[in-house]
Amino acid sequence: MYQVDFQSQNFPYFITSEEEDPSEIALKRLAYKSVWPPLLFGSAFMTWHHKTWEKILKLVTRKRKLSFLVMDLFRHTHHSAWHTMHNVICGGAKMMDPCLEILRRVGARVTVVQGSRDQVVPVECSNNIKVMVPDAEVKIIKGANHNKVIMGREKQFAEDLEHIWDSVNDAVNSR
Repeated sequence: MYQVDFQSQNFPYFITSEEEDPSEIALKRLAYKSVWPPLLFGSAFMTWHHKTWEKILKLVTRKRKLSFLVMDLFRHTHHSAWHTMHNVICGGAKMMDPCLEILRRVGARVTVVQGSRDQVVPVECSNNIKVMVPDAEVKIIKGANHNKVIMGREKQFAEDLEHIWDSVNDAVNSR
């Protein structure tokens, strides 16, 4: 019996074709410049100029050192954008189809949890995973954005994780 561990991935998946370059598809969908809604503009601007934002906040707050929460926000925004760009735009998109095919073929349990109002990763990406791995469970949290899938519903999210882990244990033990 083989046990396969897959690290949780947090990057969008777009269905590709032979005619189009997967990186270009992802670039067109993720790297567009937008001034509206404000959340997307703020996220993009913070990503492009995260060091500038840190300096501005230090000046405005007259503090030499910002709260770790603020610094983590900048780092998270910058790192998330970097990983999305690296994993999806710079070649990762080409690798998703074979990875999803392996998951489908070995019968791995795949669970995708996403908010219905996620403006970071389009809901379409979760549905695309379901197309590639028909047995995947796609759970859309009504009214939740990218953060509210966990934040504000920590107890429910923990219960969801326990359910996922229990179902995996049951599947492994029944083999």
